[in-house]
Amino acid sequence: MIEAGPPDWSRPRAGMRIARDLLLAAALFATAPALPVRAQQPAKRILAMPALQWDSTLSSFHTARHQTIADFSALTGGVGFGMSPSEVDNALADPLHGVSWDSLPKSADFTDDIRSFQLPLARAAGLRTGIAGCTGTDSTVVLLFRRQGLFRISYRFFPDASCRDVSGAASDIFARFVGIDRSVALAVHYRTGSADVVDVNDPGVSYLVPIRWHARAQ
Repeated sequence: MIEAGPPDWSRPRAGMRIARDLLLAAALFATAPALPVRAQQPAKRILAMPALQWDSTLSSFHTARHQTIADFSALTGGVGFGMSPSEVDNALADPLHGVSWDSLPKSADFTDDIRSFQLPLARAAGLRTGIAGCTGTDSTVVLLFRRQGLFRISYRFFPDASCRDVSGAASDIFARFVGIDRSVALAVHYRTGSADVVDVNDPGVSYLVPIRWHARAQ
């Protein structure tokens, strides 16, 4: 078995051969095509879920940090479930004035006596905090009431020529409410037609909660 040792630089021919090989390698490296630069992919939003605490039978859970309606109201500028239409209006940064149960039209989305009023999203300052994505000019916040008070805040995002994708704005709002304990509020994000919708529901309103709004053809 013959082991190769270090090159013998004292031999002129060997030194010339090594120098030639080094120059050839340098030339090949200089003329090699540049590696393609990978295009930067858009960042994907990760919704950080709070830690969950299960009961002893592992049949139900709640968030490890106890939350109350005050935590919810902090995300809505003071609007909370159970408030009357006039109380909600007074809590808005830009109130409509004169809003009452009797003055509101019945909602066509329910067979029960459900009433609602809506605000342009641009006018709903306290309710739209946290939106970084673009929103269409026709996007709205709809507030729905039973006689017992507010039970749903429905964000309805409509794309337009200036904002063709409103899903980012809907995700921004959903991210604010998804971490709230389910005993305080239930949030769901879905799409109907071209609209993105985020419904934030009072969890104590039973069968009214799962009903989703459907965009009607214009």
